[in-house]
Amino acid sequence: MKGAPDQALARWLPGSEPQLPPQGAAFRLEPGAELVARIRYKKTWSYEGKALTDRSTIGVYFDKLVSASPVKSLIVDSADIPAARGQTFTFRRTLERGANGLAISPDRVPDNVTLQVEAVRPDGTRTPLVRFTTQPDWLRRYWFARPVGLPKGTNIEVRGTVEDPDLVAAAFGGPASTQKPAAATRISLALDIVSTDSP
Repeated sequence: MKGAPDQALARWLPGSEPQLPPQGAAFRLEPGAELVARIRYKKTWSYEGKALTDRSTIGVYFDKLVSASPVKSLIVDSADIPAARGQTFTFRRTLERGANGLAISPDRVPDNVTLQVEAVRPDGTRTPLVRFTTQPDWLRRYWFARPVGLPKGTNIEVRGTVEDPDLVAAAFGGPASTQKPAAATRISLALDIVSTDSP
């Protein structure tokens, strides 16, 4: 839909099984919404220099349940990150409404950064959500084993460690030795949620 923010309906690598939202939840497409497929090709060494054609097809399945709860993506992002090996950083976002967390995926991340995401509830209890090290060409959605209850006021806290500053800086346009961290080093994750509070 023109002017509306992007929402990732699926992230898929050949050979992996399609993942669906939990029963009773669905991604909502408003009238006039535009579906866009972004495909990134990467040849292995055995195909270097050879012309290849694409026969990809994408299937979209629509649910007839109009009462399904809409899945929304909440962006959790940083101001900037350091560019020194082993240096850590933390950023967070507070939920303004209660929700069930369904999945989390990298929205914009450099390579070789270890990220650990936790839900910090208003009473101080912590629930680990996911921990991973970002890798080239590995943008996937991590579905939780079951929905995670996130009451209003919960902080989604992201703690990160830079594993290789040269790769982080290269992702944003230059070697670590010549580039200082700046606003361009912003990173973000998308948390897929279903609201449990009335709007």
